[in-house]
Amino acid sequence: MRVSCDPRLGRVCRPCAWTDTGGAIYTTGFQDGNPNDGLNGTLIARNVARDKHPGAAGNVFYTDGGSRFLELDGNISFGNDQGYVNFGPKFLANDTLNAGSPFKAYPLLNEWAAFGSDIGGVITYGDILYVNNLWQNLWGSLQPVWDSTKPGSEIVQLFDELISYLGTVHDNYGAWPRVPLFFDPSQYTDTNGVVYPTGLVFPLLSNTTIDGLSSINTTLLQGFATTANTLAFAQSTPLVAARADDLGGLVTFGLLSLANGQTTTVLSLAAGRSDHALAYDGALGSDWLASEGQALGSIAGAPTSLGRGVWLPTAALDGVLPLTLSSLEVDGNSALATFQGGYQAAFTLGGSRAIANASIAEDVVVTVRRLAAYDNGLAFYEADAATGKITVGGQTLLPGDAGYLAGALANAKAAGLALGPDRLPGYGQQATLGTLPLDDAKNYGLLVLVQNDPAQLYSSYAAANPGGATQIVAYGNGGQGVTYGVEDVLVTGGFSDRDYNDLIVRIHAGGLLL
Repeated sequence: MRVSCDPRLGRVCRPCAWTDTGGAIYTTGFQDGNPNDGLNGTLIARNVARDKHPGAAGNVFYTDGGSRFLELDGNISFGNDQGYVNFGPKFLANDTLNAGSPFKAYPLLNEWAAFGSDIGGVITYGDILYVNNLWQNLWGSLQPVWDSTKPGSEIVQLFDELISYLGTVHDNYGAWPRVPLFFDPSQYTDTNGVVYPTGLVFPLLSNTTIDGLSSINTTLLQGFATTANTLAFAQSTPLVAARADDLGGLVTFGLLSLANGQTTTVLSLAAGRSDHALAYDGALGSDWLASEGQALGSIAGAPTSLGRGVWLPTAALDGVLPLTLSSLEVDGNSALATFQGGYQAAFTLGGSRAIANASIAEDVVVTVRRLAAYDNGLAFYEADAATGKITVGGQTLLPGDAGYLAGALANAKAAGLALGPDRLPGYGQQATLGTLPLDDAKNYGLLVLVQNDPAQLYSSYAAANPGGATQIVAYGNGGQGVTYGVEDVLVTGGFSDRDYNDLIVRIHAGGLLL
C-alpha cells in the first residue's frame, strides 16, 4: 500500500490543530501480515507536512500503537512546532492503575506537557525504514510556543520547556538519528527481554535535518525561513523563473536550499518587463487589451530542475546587492516572490496541478482570451504533475523525449480535449467553454497548435519545446484556478514580441467569471 498526501509543492497535508494527539499521517498496528516480507508493508512517500498549529500535540508522521512494517521515503516536515497535551491529573507512583503499566511515565508528567515530533509513536513495535526524508527537527530545539491553549505566563512556559529540553529532548537529540523520537513514553521491555520500538532503520546520510524557524541549532536563522516564504518539493521538479516587475537594473534570482545552504541560480541578470506588459496579476482584468507587443521581463532560457527539499527565494540587484525577500504568494501553478524595493520573480510550473491545493471543482470551464494573429488550436493532456511525464501506447515519455509532443496531442484528442480555431474567440475577444471533459482532480499540460498545425506544437512543460524554450507562462489567478499566457512565436527565433498574451487560457470553476 502507498500513502501520499502532497507529492509536490504543497500546503495540503496539515497536522492536527489544538491539543489533539494525532498527526498529518497516522498509522496503527501491523501494516503487513507476513513478517517474512520485511519492510514491504505500507509506503508513506513524498508528502509535504507543514503549518501544524503551535498548540497541537502529537507527531507529524505518527506511527502509533503497534505500528510495524513501514517505510517513510522522501517526506518533508517543515514548520511544525511542538505542541502541548493535557495528560489529566497526575497519578501517584504507586497507584493501582499505574502498577506494571508501560505508560508509567504519564502520571509523572505535569497536567500540561510539551509533546510532539516529526516522527514517532506510542507503543510502536518497529521495523520501520526512514530514507530520504527531510525533518526540520523543531522538537530538538528550545523554541517557546506561546499559545493560549496552555495556561500560565510566558516565564512559566519557558521554564517548563527548559525542563523538558534538558530532561528529555536534549538527550534524545544528542543521539539523533539513533533515537529519533522527541518523546516516546512507550519504550518498554517485554517479558522476553525485547526492547520496543525495535528495528528503526536510518541508513547513513539518507535523512537530512533542515533548520530555519526558531531553532536552537541555528539561532542566526531565526525568522529567516518559514512556511510562508519557502517552496517545498517532495520530488525533483522543473521550474521556470521570470522577472515580473517593471523596474530598472538587472536582477539575479536564486533558490536557497535549507538542507545544505547552497543557492541554485534560476535566472541571471534579468531585465524588467515593459511598462504596459501584463503584470503577474494583470491577466484577469482589462489590461490585457493594451498589452499587445509589450514584452515581459527576462525569462529563463530553459527550466531549472530543483531537487527535493525546501527552498527560499533569493535575489541580488545587478548580481551584487542582496535583496531581502518581502513576501511569497503561491497562486495556481505559480508563485510570485517580491523582494526589497519591489523587485519580483515569478516561478512557473508546467501543469495545472503542479502545485497541489485542497480545492477540487466539480464544474470546470475554460475561458480563452485572444490577441493572436494566428488561428491557433489548443489541447489539454493529462500528465504527471511534477515531471510532465505521459504514457502513450504503453510507452512512458518525458518532456524533451522524441515523440513527446505528438504523444501528448494524441492523448488530448483521445480524451476529447483538443480544440480547433473554430471553438476559440476572435482577435480581441474572449470565450468561455463549459463542455470540456476536464477533471479538476487531475493534472493537465497545455498545448498550443500554431496555425492549428499538429506539426508545430508548444507545451506548458517547457522542456518539451525546441531548446527548452518557454512558450507558456503562468499568471496569477487570485487563488481561483490556473491562468496561462501563450507566446505563439518561438522566443528563441528572433521574431517573437514576447508578450505572452496571444492566448490567455484560464481553467477555473464554472461560476467564476472574468
